[in-house]
Amino acid sequence: MNKIPSTALPFPQRKGTLFNIQYKVACTNRSVDDRYIEWMRKLYKYMEPYVSHSPRAAYVNYLDLDLGSPFNGNASVEEVRAWGERYFHHNYDRLVKAKTQVYPKN
Repeated sequence: MNKIPSTALPFPQRKGTLFNIQYKVACTNRSVDDRYIEWMRKLYKYMEPYVSHSPRAAYVNYLDLDLGSPFNGNASVEEVRAWGERYFHHNYDRLVKAKTQVYPKN
């Protein structure tokens, strides 16, 4: 992975990445969702010394609710920027340009 620069592909998580960790909890009872989310946040906090930080980052296929989520398709580029940069880092603007060319009407 180190041979391919982080700017060559949309996904910048390359150099120095040793592992991907996917945290997952599934629940079918909406009445306990908050309890499970709190449990997951405690696990995140416990793992904090061992994972990326400053800024906290995530691979786009491993969505992190605390990093935010993409909007419903009607948000502006700037409204989605905070989310997009956490997943795509310095590639976000380049991806916006590509999407604008392919889908000019969003």
